Amino acid sequence: MWSRKELKAEAKANLKKNYWAMVAVCFLMAILIAEYSLSTETINYYDSDNRYSGAVQNEMNSTGGLGEEMDHLLPGSEEQLQQELHPTKGVFSSVFNMLGKSKATANNILRTINSIAADHGGFALMIALLAVALAAFYEIFIKAMLRVGERRFFLENHLYHKTHIGRIFFLFKEKKFRRPAWVMLVKAIYLFLWSLTIVGGIIKHYSYKMIPYILAENPDIDRRQAFKLSREMMNGNKWKAFVLDLSFIGWNILMSVTFGILGIFFLNPYVRGVEANLYLALRATAIARNLPGADALNDDYLAAAPADIQEGFYPGQAQVRQKKIALDYHRHYTLINLVLFFFIAAFIGWCWEVALHLVKDGIFVNRGTMLGPWLPIYGVGGVASLIILKRFVDRPSLLFVLTMALCGVVEYFTSWYLEMTKGIKWWDYSGYLLNLNGRICLEGLLTFAIAGCAFIYLIAPKLDTMLNRIPKGTRFGICGILILLFGADTVYSHFHPNTGEGITDYGMLAEPERSAASGQEASGETTL
Repeated sequence: MWSRKELKAEAKANLKKNYWAMVAVCFLMAILIAEYSLSTETINYYDSDNRYSGAVQNEMNSTGGLGEEMDHLLPGSEEQLQQELHPTKGVFSSVFNMLGKSKATANNILRTINSIAADHGGFALMIALLAVALAAFYEIFIKAMLRVGERRFFLENHLYHKTHIGRIFFLFKEKKFRRPAWVMLVKAIYLFLWSLTIVGGIIKHYSYKMIPYILAENPDIDRRQAFKLSREMMNGNKWKAFVLDLSFIGWNILMSVTFGILGIFFLNPYVRGVEANLYLALRATAIARNLPGADALNDDYLAAAPADIQEGFYPGQAQVRQKKIALDYHRHYTLINLVLFFFIAAFIGWCWEVALHLVKDGIFVNRGTMLGPWLPIYGVGGVASLIILKRFVDRPSLLFVLTMALCGVVEYFTSWYLEMTKGIKWWDYSGYLLNLNGRICLEGLLTFAIAGCAFIYLIAPKLDTMLNRIPKGTRFGICGILILLFGADTVYSHFHPNTGEGITDYGMLAEPERSAASGQEASGETTL
């Protein structure tokens, strides 16, 4: 028998042993597939005037899905309503709106397709059908597989406290995603049908609760066997599992008070850890009682670590990690490679912002102050992090904080310089949670910190190895051409900066306003 107290105590202990990896996994799941919406939506729909009430927020969240994503194609759609309610727009909200809140029913999808076909004709209908196909592919082969992968991480992390976050992709790496995709699809269909009965939906939610964990342990299990085994494991435990979920209500209230920050840094990994411990307890009971299908629970390493295994790693994963991530982030980077790093990071940043705008608004916009496909602020942030923060690479937690601070300084003073010299805003975070004069905000800094650490530990060492394979003369030639083009673009953009809709539509300052704004910032006024 299991108890809530034991499950929670063990989850807290595991959280202390691999804290940052557990937080990172849950944060990635929130970004990639919009999990943990309670913590992320609190941040995404924050408004500095607090005009976005909880009632309105809940109603907006409940609409979700493909219909919400495509309604902006229709005249007089929900987009206007959302604009009137001032939802937050930014990196996190763009990604979550793009990928998340997918609760649309088949009726919503059909309504959207029918409306588009009626108002925009055959071509728009083809685009709508393609969007439906892509959304279905994403739901079945990406979202569901990452859910199973997240469960695998937490199951391994129970005993092996050096489990790497890359384990969330284990189904793709082991090429065992077809059967789990089918099982998770059938589970989603069953839950949707049962939800039409309301009470039946709640009961079946707990009956099928262990299916992702069963797939995480044995991806080759048959669909019927997975469903039957989950029902058997939850038989007599559904009410206790329901009470276990209710026991987190106090934490959820506290998370709302902290605008979701508590969820990101504690509650999300804690709750998932408790759920993984519940599965392991039920698994042990199923094997002990020899329940039907229990023979499929055949990963003995999840219950007991072998004596000869390297401490902290699931069997076989220490060698895999050393092989794939044996990257020397202490290395010395040559000047020529640092220059190339600048242009690569600037180009990636440009692609990132253009892609977000393209997905969100459906139009191509050349983001940034310059004409070329580069955003220098990304290049400066990446290279500056490599040079200035090199001495802190052996202290990941401190490096994360320092990267966030460094990127904040770069972004703030870049914004200030452009606004004071050009009288134009290229971005504005006013109304975002914990923003400073609209120039930087918490969600942007967290994004830059994560990207910066990934650049320092993984991307830069790998890029350096690849670039060193190119003859030095060729690299000099490439650098020379890029510098000439960048220099010409810099001169031209100084006199003719890149402006327009989607680029600088954040307002313009006249000369007196610029002086006033400068004086206001000097006085240290901050918008939170």
